Amino acid sequence: MIAIIFGLVSPFLQSFEVGQLYERRGQERPVSALTGLWFFPGIFILIGPFIWFVQTNNALNAYWQTRTTLV
Repeated sequence: MIAIIFGLVSPFLQSFEVGQLYERRGQERPVSALTGLWFFPGIFILIGPFIWFVQTNNALNAYWQTRTTLV
């Protein structure tokens, strides 16, 4: 039961947290919890999870690339 609930909530939480990383630095969020909507109904279409993954992963990679250049 926990795995089912966590599996449904996880895409929303991950996108939200990546967006919060940007917001804490005073930048506009490229992804938000709403980005998780690509995942949930997209399970049935099969392309939605890929769109969600690419958007969230690209935002996270861009965050860390700019972070390492600042250090």
